[in-house]
Amino acid sequence: MSQSVHTMARAASPLPRPRIAPAALSRMLSWFVALAALALIGISLGSFLYHRRQLNIIAAEHVRMVVTGPGYLQAGAIGVFNLATTTVTGEPWPAQIEWTLATPEGKRLIDRKERTDEKGCLMLVVPADMDFPAGLHAPLQLSVTAACAASRAEVAVPLPLRTASYITHLSLDRRTYRPGETVYFRSLTLSRFALAADRNWPIEFTIVDAKSKPLPGLPLVGLTDRGVGNGAWRLPENLPDGKYALIARTLDDLFPPERLDFTVAGVLPQATDEIKASRPTKGTADDVSVTFYPEGGRLPAGIECQVYVATRDGAEHPIELRGTVIDRRGDRVATVQTASSGLGSFTLVPDAGETY
Repeated sequence: MSQSVHTMARAASPLPRPRIAPAALSRMLSWFVALAALALIGISLGSFLYHRRQLNIIAAEHVRMVVTGPGYLQAGAIGVFNLATTTVTGEPWPAQIEWTLATPEGKRLIDRKERTDEKGCLMLVVPADMDFPAGLHAPLQLSVTAACAASRAEVAVPLPLRTASYITHLSLDRRTYRPGETVYFRSLTLSRFALAADRNWPIEFTIVDAKSKPLPGLPLVGLTDRGVGNGAWRLPENLPDGKYALIARTLDDLFPPERLDFTVAGVLPQATDEIKASRPTKGTADDVSVTFYPEGGRLPAGIECQVYVATRDGAEHPIELRGTVIDRRGDRVATVQTASSGLGSFTLVPDAGETY
């Protein structure tokens, strides 16, 4: 009986589990990782090909437009904007262009239809003589539409308008005066970009001393004619020697005040030794004094200089004189002739180290 029970107990015990060798387990894990990597590569490649195909479809159906240019329009100056049309991938794509320039109220100042070239490029030009409405405070609107096949692209850009600016040039009949002499002056005012005298305006002329104090009896006010203003003013007989300036300005501040300096001298300054005059021996009845006044007081090399001449006889009376300016080699570089007032001038481009 006891033998039977022992046999049954042995039969009921669990069977031992089979054990996997470490090398086999490592091979299985390697295969699993390789299969997972291949699956990920396949998924990534499929996603890339799908998105690439979608991008090609978009590129084939949509036009891309880029407009570059200034951020404002300047009255009196040309406005240039460069336009380029491409596919989404950047390939040039010729397109039909419609563009307008309109006021804030929607009035179209420019309305054009053009086409880009084979490279997809087009230049939009706002002419310099554009007649803009007066009193604009809000920006103008530049609107551009590009159409190619079934695709369209639109760009709208606000462009503030800067009013026309002007420049003025002043000139005097000379740069050195004696007290009591008359100063003759002239101005020329033009638009800065078009260089045109597009209007007449009141202009004010003032002469000030070295302390910027206006001389009595000034300013003089007149109206320009085709951009030109002019006038004359007699210096007081008792005007002190010194530096003075002619100043021109407009009453509506169209251009900043323009200034031109000049000198008042009761006795003209001595001539510089950069230009020397040949004169007869003193003590004769034909004594002649020739004095040179380079503009600015010096003769800078390589720059055209204006040289003023004053001629007097032995009694300090003005005389007429005709002469020639020569260099050290005796070559003629300029001619000069004074009037009955004994005054004249000539121009010269000096060479460095030369004596005349």
